[in-house]
Amino acid sequence: AIALDAKTGKVQWVERLSSEVLSVSGSENGRVAFRTVDGKIHGLDSKTGVLMWQRSQKTPALTQLGAGVPLIVSDMVVAGFANGKVAAYNLQTGQPLWEVVLALPSGNSELEQIVDVDGRMKALGNALFANSLNGSTAGINMEAGKQAWAKAFSSPTGLDVSEAGILSSDDKGNRWSFDPQTGDPIWSLDDLAGRLP
Repeated sequence: AIALDAKTGKVQWVERLSSEVLSVSGSENGRVAFRTVDGKIHGLDSKTGVLMWQRSQKTPALTQLGAGVPLIVSDMVVAGFANGKVAAYNLQTGQPLWEVVLALPSGNSELEQIVDVDGRMKALGNALFANSLNGSTAGINMEAGKQAWAKAFSSPTGLDVSEAGILSSDDKGNRWSFDPQTGDPIWSLDDLAGRLP
């Protein structure tokens, strides 16, 4: 993990992590979170680079090695993992807060069992919206740490959301809009099918 001065490019600090870095959160409240290929989240002090905490999830043998970015929301960091789970940790201490399963591996081959939560997640108020490959799209109440609803909808790209709707594309390239309150489909378009929008 490397921090550079935004104006000069000078190296501010370097911290060695447990494995290859897949993604990094923004910096908030003196912390930054790095997600690594071995299924770990590392909470670092954003000013000094000192490793403050580390948490891990079991990683399946076969994954997409995607770069789903951890989100810092208020006093927690939320991350998706290759085991189909979304988990939240206290931003300062790394204490586990909650965990929600979006997908469980199923199917006959390792390819069919890939359930990575790799795409973009989005917070809106106290709700978190996320989806997984070969799994579901879900609305999660972050205060309660519980899934409010889930719909069978596989996506490798993640989603975006506003009060008007959740926007995502499925694994065939079709674009969809869902109701943020219920997860029910509002509309779908197939004009970009096969183009991985």
